[in-house]
This record gives sequence, C-alpha cells and structure tokens, in this order.
Amino acid sequence: MVMTDEDYLFLEDFIAYGFGPVNEIVYQKYKYFGRVPILIDEDISIPSVNEVYIKQLYDLFKDYKASDLVNLSHQKGSPWYQIDQKYNSEIPNHVIISKLETKNWFNSIVEKENENESKN
Repeated sequence: MVMTDEDYLFLEDFIAYGFGPVNEIVYQKYKYFGRVPILIDEDISIPSVNEVYIKQLYDLFKDYKASDLVNLSHQKGSPWYQIDQKYNSEIPNHVIISKLETKNWFNSIVEKENENESKN
C-alpha cells in the first residue's frame, strides 16, 4: 500500500489474532500445515504487478523467524498493538485491523528509514 499509495491491495481483511495480523481466508486454508513447510499443489495466478511486490517483500523478510515477524507486528504503535491495548491483551474474535491504519503505520516506518538513510 505504501509503494502504490493505495488504500488497500486486496479486499480481504486482516484480523487481530494473539500472534498478530492474520488473513482469515489464508489461515483457514493453510493452518493444517502447522510448523512444517506449506506445500502448494495448485497453480496460483498472480498479476505481474503484484508479483513484483511479493518478491520484494519475500526478499525483505525471508530470513526472519516467526518470532521476528511476531515482534514486528507487535511493535508499539502498530495497528495490532493498538487493538491489543484496547482489549487489554484479550482480543475478541474477528476484530478487523484497519487497512488505512496499517498503511499509515508502514508509511511512518518507511519515512523513518528514509530519514535515517539520508543522515548516513
């Protein structure tokens, strides 16, 4: 969303789960794999413009452990963190994380990174 300045990239929402944001459709489809690698036995068609973003995100996060990703989504000020604080760490089922708040939060991270790079 930050790279394209769009308010959302797809229609599905992310839900606030205990370990962070979850796309419910993806979760239901792949949760049975647990901690083992996910095997995809179907052709997935991805528009080429999205493929570029997915590759960039993959390259950025491919070496992160699950705990690193949890820590990232739980950072103070993140949309997930705000929901967790609102419900005193007892998030009810199906609380949707705002796409606009997610975009704004990631935008602020990118801006901070850009400021740090310009100082160096």
